[in-house]
Order: sequence, then structure tokens, then C-alpha cells
Amino acid sequence: MGDYRLTQLGTSEFEHMSQSLLAALIGASNVKVYGAGRDGGRELTTDAVFEIEEGLQWSGYTVAQAKFRARPGSTDANATWLRSQIRAELQDWISPIANRRPKPDNLLFISNVPLSAVPGHGLDAVEDVFGDFADRLPLKAYAVWHYDHVCRLLDSYPGVRAAYAGLLTSGDVLTELRQVLLGEVINIGEVLHRHAAKELVAEQWVRLGESGSRAHEKLQIGQVGVDLQALPAVGDTDPASRPIQVLEHMIVAGDGVLRPSIYEGPEPHRVLVGGPGQGKTTVGQLLCQIYRANLISDLDSIGPQAAGVVTTLRQHLAASGLPIPINKRWPLRLDLSGYADVLGGNPTTSVLRHLASQISDRGADTITAGQLKTWLSSWPWLLVLDGFDEVVAPQVREAMIDRIADFFIDAASVDADLMVIATTRPQGYSAEFSPDQYQHLHLMPLTSGQAEAFARKLADVRLGDDPDAHANVLARISEAARDPLTARLMVTPLQVTIMSLLLEGRARVPQDRYTLFADYYRTIYGREVAKNTATARLLERHRRTVDQLHEQVGLRLQIQAETSGKADAALPNREVQTLARQILDKEDHPVEEAQRLAEQIAAAATTRLVLLVAKHADDVGFDVRSLQELMAARALTTGPDDGIMARLRAIALSAHWRNTFLLAAGRLATDRRHLVDAILVLLEDLDTSSYLTMYLHPAAGLALDLLDDKFAAPSPRVEMKLVRKAVEVLQSPPIVGFLDAADILQRATLTGSALLGPFIADVAKTSLAADPPQRITAAIMMRRWARGTGALAALGRQRTAGDFAEFGSDQAAVIRAHYLTRSVAPRVKGMPGRPRRGGAAATRGGAAANTGANRCHQTVAGYFRTGGEDVAVSAIFDPEDGRAWDDILQTFDGIAVTSVGSKPMPAIKQPRYHRATLARALNRPAVANHLAQRLLALDPDDWAVASTVADIIKNVLQSRPAGGALGSQY
Repeated sequence: MGDYRLTQLGTSEFEHMSQSLLAALIGASNVKVYGAGRDGGRELTTDAVFEIEEGLQWSGYTVAQAKFRARPGSTDANATWLRSQIRAELQDWISPIANRRPKPDNLLFISNVPLSAVPGHGLDAVEDVFGDFADRLPLKAYAVWHYDHVCRLLDSYPGVRAAYAGLLTSGDVLTELRQVLLGEVINIGEVLHRHAAKELVAEQWVRLGESGSRAHEKLQIGQVGVDLQALPAVGDTDPASRPIQVLEHMIVAGDGVLRPSIYEGPEPHRVLVGGPGQGKTTVGQLLCQIYRANLISDLDSIGPQAAGVVTTLRQHLAASGLPIPINKRWPLRLDLSGYADVLGGNPTTSVLRHLASQISDRGADTITAGQLKTWLSSWPWLLVLDGFDEVVAPQVREAMIDRIADFFIDAASVDADLMVIATTRPQGYSAEFSPDQYQHLHLMPLTSGQAEAFARKLADVRLGDDPDAHANVLARISEAARDPLTARLMVTPLQVTIMSLLLEGRARVPQDRYTLFADYYRTIYGREVAKNTATARLLERHRRTVDQLHEQVGLRLQIQAETSGKADAALPNREVQTLARQILDKEDHPVEEAQRLAEQIAAAATTRLVLLVAKHADDVGFDVRSLQELMAARALTTGPDDGIMARLRAIALSAHWRNTFLLAAGRLATDRRHLVDAILVLLEDLDTSSYLTMYLHPAAGLALDLLDDKFAAPSPRVEMKLVRKAVEVLQSPPIVGFLDAADILQRATLTGSALLGPFIADVAKTSLAADPPQRITAAIMMRRWARGTGALAALGRQRTAGDFAEFGSDQAAVIRAHYLTRSVAPRVKGMPGRPRRGGAAATRGGAAANTGANRCHQTVAGYFRTGGEDVAVSAIFDPEDGRAWDDILQTFDGIAVTSVGSKPMPAIKQPRYHRATLARALNRPAVANHLAQRLLALDPDDWAVASTVADIIKNVLQSRPAGGALGSQY
């Protein structure tokens, strides 16, 4: 075969590959491999007798070490370098200070540098160094494997060669596949590389494209995509933790070989958590494009379109300072909303089967799931699981997590070199992607400087041919960034994009998020009307109808996403026509005219109707989910006040509807300001509707989001009322989202009224003096504040210790285990499937021993049972309530409890509870009240149990479908 690009491996991977080659030569069971860090001059040791080369056996204690040179030079320079490296190692073996023990009988050095075969030079000159130490380090044998020797070993051991295929291959990938891989895998690789080229062209555009009248309005992601900052959630309460650059971080992580048999680091997979418009999908899309371009850039006949995209991406990487991937991973982005629709019809459809179907649909070749698994075993992958937050229906969500878990089993069975990146909004996310398996990265808001830099990149592309417009937009962006009221609307890439478009035609931008989005819609509408087309004339004559149509489609799609099999946001054209006809009928258009206009409007929607775009062959939707939510918010806030408030009450606590609620509240603060106080009253009502809501304070999260959204700003009165509700998070167990709450409260003190800081600080100090769990919630939040600036940061640094020593060693250990090594609040192990129907007595009877002084039960359920449980429950519940309580206990019986020191702690693993079952149980008031009473009765030291249960219950309450309560007219 040919030569291999060993230099691409880097130091770590070259060491790993050297270990693999030796393990293959000697036998894996006969060697000891040393990991990263100080190895005492050893990458691998063995006491086995083995044949190091044909006819030559080694016996005794053998030590091997790898020597990697990042930039090999001439053969003479390489020999000089390697000779010095070996001399230094031999010196350490004889040094009493280094004190390396035991001394080797045989030494083997493995290097990536080429050496000359000329007698007396190259390899001979390197091996001469051993003679200088012969009397001080007597060896039975020694050897040096240089570049050519390593390449021949790779020829002989195809398993090792395939394990490092993505790093050893460069240049003409399809040609080198024949060198690195064998058999059927070559043919699959050729098909999948062609698929990557097609995806490169198809995925080149940024969403929100075609949004104006300029000919070049469609923007390539390679032209405007930017790297974003995120905070790793592991250790994110450490004041010393620092943000990372997401794309750079992922590319560097992907350059390693991640096969479980080789990889020694933490779990390589990531979850990117970010709010609406924060750039999650764009980051995943750009990452895939970078890997596609790197994979196919040297292929023959990729076509002019793909070649052009490759050129743009290469220029983008160079200008942005982003590294070019070394490991040629095969990238694929899986739209989870589309996969959810498939699972809605067939919940057993595997990830591999779905991917194979998508790949086959785009090409002339049919790929099977089995062939794809073969490719997974042979070539490194990058899989982006995009938009988990769009999968709302509980049963589909659970089926999807099951299928993703199955995919990881498939990947492990073939020792796959796999990196998975998932994206989600924080609302409604409850660590379904287990922190034990994924590192969580939380996207950070753009700073003013980052926002201006992104706006400049947009202007360079969109307005590069118009210097005056270019200069005007950037000047207005800079002015907006300096104004505190508008700067808060420049914290996401989507907001900066919209603001840049608006500032092309106006000197100033709106000062609240709803008006920003609404003005964007009006601006795009105006641009569409200005075009000399039939659609433009239709839009001009029927603006009210088109407005209402957008609103109704947006609302329908929001409701639809909550139902099984309807996650992909698109509405069939026939339904669009029906909606248009209903709107026209209300205006008393003649029957024939209404039908004709409805058909024209539906036909226009198949091309583009302002924000509505054709999604597939026969349906339409919104390119950007936030714009869909904007239109849904407008629909909900139309009509009489009492109807509006009833609809907002219905969706207030739903995670799926959170952004819609915030946009709706923003509209009311602008157009119906008299309803601002009604929204504040609504917050209070939500938290007093039951004993369970009084315990969980769910409206505190809504108040925090309203506060961060600057609802009804700049009113100090409204701001203080929101803060008074928001600080109730300090009265709850530390559950998912409480660290985000800490950030929001800290931002409020920096940008809001001067009264906010002292008030929040007083509440925090009061909570810090209370019993757990309030005290622990406050302590962890203060540590979060300590890494920032302002009065709360000073309070955090004054009042807390880095190691939680103030809680005692046992509680400090629980806190560290429960949170500081996790990315979000705890997940629990071994949750069962749908509760068995074995009868109430069978479920309750096993708990009798878990009472009294022994508080450390084996499962969480033990903390919620009382002595004489059957008698107690029969006195409280009717039979149906009893069965519902049974369901809750069955779920809690699946949550194992372990001990950290002398304290109990629920085991933190991926959850397996059925939301629908718990939701039905909690819909029964007597059962919900009884659960609240049992939570309140827990010993304060059992705060970790309370935290786990509160997290589960809050998640269940937030995932309840709300669309059905919006009224039959929707």
C-alpha cells in the first residue's frame, strides 16, 4: 500500500496508535498501556515473549515509548532530533533523581519521522546513541521504529489502520479509502462522500434568507457564520470558570480518535443549550459544513456549486481564525422535529434506519441501516441532533430518547469513533441527554462588541457594493450598542440580524423585543409589496387577510407541535387555503370571490408569502421558529381583554409556549398597557392555585424570563414586582434552571433600578441563614454570582467558601456530587417503564420497614411513604386517587438512593419516567396536595431527595399540552 499522514495524528493520537500497533503485535492481554500524564518514560510495557520482527524474539521486561515531531524536516534533521530525544530518555533511565523503576530489559522507540537508510546515517546514527549508555543501562535489546516501519505495520494491521482512518487520510479521499479501508466499506464510503457533497450545497444558506429585495439577499453560512461563546456547565459555579469558543472547542475535540477502545478522556459528546435565536442550529449547521468541505475538498467532479461553497468556507475559516479539522469526520445533521414525525407513526424506527432513508432519498443509491452501521464502524462520524426542544409530545420525546440510546448501543458494539452534538432550548429541557454522557455548553449572550462584529460581517456581505449604506448601518448599530435600552436587544445573532435589516431604512430601532420582531415583519411586508409581481399586488390589497393568515398559521403550528407526529412545523396548502377562506368569510366577501382569493393566497404561499415559505412539496411554514412564535403571540393577543388573559393563563407554565408568552406579553405592554398589571396578578395566581405550586413556585421562572425580557421596561414599579416574584426561586430546592435564574437576577441588578441589588441581596442572605434546601440554593447561586461583577458578585465572594466547608463535610460532599460535577440538576437511575398494575396493597406494603428513624431508604419512594400507609391512603383517597398515588410511588421506587458520607443522595443517571403517567396522576387535586404535604414533611437534610422530585414534577407540569385549552376557534 502507500504512505500515511502520520503527522496529522498529533502527539496524543500518535501515542495511542503506537500502543494499538504494539497491542496488535504482542496481544492486548499481554501489555500494560499508560494513559495521558507522567508515564515514567513508558507508553506501554510487557513481560511477554514476542516476535518483534521476523525471526527475532524479545523476552523480559520491555518498555516502549512514542516520540512525535509535529513538523518533520530533512532526514538528517530528523535523525538529530530523534537522537537527542532518545538520549534524554536514556539519561533519565540512569538518573538517580528520576529514579525510574524497574529498569527495562528491552527498549523500543516509535517515531513518526522519516530516517535515511544510508549506512552510517539516519537510522544507524540514531541507534548509535544506545552504545553511549551500554555500561550504565545494560539492555538485552533495543529498536527504533521510524516512519517507514510504522507505515508497514499499518499495512499489516488493518484494524489499527481503520481505527485511525479519518486522521491518516488526506488529499484525494476516495483514492485513499482504498488504502485505508477494505471491501464493501470502500463502496459505501464513495456513496456517502457524494452525499456529503450534496448536503454541502443544500445546507449552505442561513435561515432568514430571501428576506429583502436585494439580489444577493440569500446569505451563505460560510460568509456570515460566527463562532459563539458558551460556558461549560461542569464546574460552572466556580468563579474561575471561563467561556469557550464553541466551534473551536468542538473542532479540537473532534480531532481525537474517540473509539471507546482507545479514547481515555471524558465523554466526548456535547449538548448546546441556548435560547430562541441564540444560534444553536446555525452553529451545528456551520460545523457540519466545515467538516463536509474538509472531507470532499479534494474529490474529483464535485461540481461548480460544491466547489464554490468549499472555497467560501475555506476563506471563512482563514478570516475567522478557526482551525481546520484534522480528523476527516463524516458529518450529518439530523433534524429531530422531522425524526419525531417519523416516530409518531412508527416509534421503533431506529436512528440508523432513518438516516439511511434520508441518504437514499437524496441519491441514486439505496443505503441500508446495516451498511450505515458498517460505515460507522469504519470511519469517524460527527452527528448533530438538532432541535430537541421542538419535540414536545411526551410519548414521542420518550421514544426518541430510547432510539438515541439504542444508537449509542449500536455505536458501542462496533467501537465507533463518534462525536454527537445535540441542541436544545433550556425551557422544558430536563437533561434527557444525560450529563453522564454529554458535556453541556450554555450559550452566552452576545456582548456589545460581539454584536457589532457580527453586524459588520452581515454588512460586508449584504452591503459591500453600497459604501454609504454600509457605513450608515454600522454607525447606527454602534449607536444602538451604546444605548442600554437597545443594547439589550442585541444579545442574539437573530436579533442583530433583524436589527441590521431594520437600520437600513430607519435611524433607530425599537426598544423591546416584540416590537423588534413585529417591525421586522412590517419591513419585509413592505419590501414584498414593492416588488412588481402578482404576489406583491395581492399583498397590497389584502394586508389584513394576510396578517391574520400568518397569525393563524403560526398558532396552528404551535398547537400542532404538541401532538404526536406533528413536530415538523409545516401546514398543508389545503389547510392554508381553508384558513384564508375562513378569514375572508368573516369579512363578508361574496362566496365566489372568497374562494378565488383563498386559492390565490394559498398558491402564493407555495413560493413565498412574506414570512411563510414552502417547506416541502405541498406545505408551508416559517423558516425561523421565533417568527412562528411571534405570529402565534399576535393571534393570542387579538380580541377582548378577558379572552386574551384566559389564553395567556392557559399557556403560562408551558415550556413549549414560553417564548410565545413572552412575545405576547411584550405586545400587551406596547399595545394594551392596561393589561400589564393583569399579567402581574396572573403570576401570583399561578403560584397559589394548589399546594404543589405553592411549594414549587413555578411562576418564579416565568417572572425571571419576563424580567430578562425587560417586560414593560423601564418601569421601576413593574421591575420590582417581577423581582419579588422571581426571588422565590431562592425558596425552592435547587432544580434545573436555578443557575440561569442566578444569572438573570445578576443582570437585573446591573441594568435595572438601583433598588434591585439591595433587595435581592437581602433575600439571598435570609435564605442563606435558613435550613436546607433554601440555604443550599442560596449558597450555590452566590458562588455563581461571585464570578461576575456588581454588588451580588461582592456578596458571593464574601459569604461563600469555594469548597462548601460551611455545610460540614457530609453535606459538602452531597452538594459537590449532586451539582458541581453535573451540568444541570440531577438525573436519576433506573426509572421504570409504565407502572405495573399489581394493586395498591402490593405497591405500598413493601415500604413498611422504611419508616421511623431510618431515613436513608433504598429508593426515593421510601421518603414519601408513612407508617401504616394502607390505612393512611385509604382515609385520604378514593380508589381512583389511590391508583394515581400508586403511579407516583411506582415512579419514585425506580429512583435509587445512595449515600455520600452519611447523607442519602438519589443516584444521578439518565431518567426513565413516563411524563404522561405522572401528569395524569398530578391532575387529581387530592394526589397533588398529598405529594406537596409529603415534600414539606421531608427532613431538611434530605434536600437532595426533595430537589430530585421537584425537578421531575416541575418538568411534568411544564410539559403538559396547553394548546387544547386555547378555544375551538384556534
